[in-house]
Amino acid sequence: FFLLIIFYLSFSARLYFQATAFAGSLVPLPPNLFEFDCSFTLIDGGLTDQTFTGLNKLNWALLDGNAYNSSVPRVFGSLPELEFLFISDAFISGDLSYMQGMPKMIEHWIDVNTGLSGQIPSFIG
Repeated sequence: FFLLIIFYLSFSARLYFQATAFAGSLVPLPPNLFEFDCSFTLIDGGLTDQTFTGLNKLNWALLDGNAYNSSVPRVFGSLPELEFLFISDAFISGDLSYMQGMPKMIEHWIDVNTGLSGQIPSFIG
């Protein structure tokens, strides 16, 4: 099965494994990724700068419904093509400072994360 995923990723820019029993931490993702969905799995870590660094083509990411127990990595603010980011109900903490620099953001959902706090930054508008 994992060999199939590796083969698929060498030719595709999409990775979906939502609503599965995959567990553990995310690992650094392939640089050609355009869309990524790991929502409602048993992923409980890996929401780090290292996991998402270099994803200059990433446009859409659905990370809802997992227990990351961390803040959102600042690297999301530097992904040049990211337009859609969903991290609802994901045990996120911290504030919205990671959003600074998001050049193309169209839609971002981060609701149902009671660990979020702070002011809405002025750079949001």
